[in-house]
Amino acid sequence: MLKSRRFADRKLQEEYNKLKLWEFMFRKGSRVARDKISCYFNNFSLLMPGSAHRDFWEEENIKEPLGRALEQKGFRHSQLYLNQTQREFYKAIDNALKQEGLYGKAIEFTRAIREPGGFPSGIDFLISIIPVWFRLRERGYSHRDLF
Repeated sequence: MLKSRRFADRKLQEEYNKLKLWEFMFRKGSRVARDKISCYFNNFSLLMPGSAHRDFWEEENIKEPLGRALEQKGFRHSQLYLNQTQREFYKAIDNALKQEGLYGKAIEFTRAIREPGGFPSGIDFLISIIPVWFRLRERGYSHRDLF
């Protein structure tokens, strides 16, 4: 279960409370809550260390800030995200995982996904990394940055 938490930002507090409610409903067997959690985080798990998505971008080793290409395509991202390189963004995610004590769990999850026939419960993993999501949001990343 998610711990109670207080945020200075009212909007972040509302988001956290909504996710806490969805987690409670999911634990009671709600498929709707499971789907809402999954949709809310979309591809956040692909940003974890060891994921195929991340491996691809790290191999590309793009050194220019993310914003140049994204602004041209009309995406709405935070200034923090737009002014970072892909590598800096991944480092921020890794640091948040480590600060929450979840870096090892993220590695285990992405390794399991990449194994033939291995696909652990993504919802349980997403719920476990909600504190990481909100740590990143508090630092200035938008929902879209992490989506």
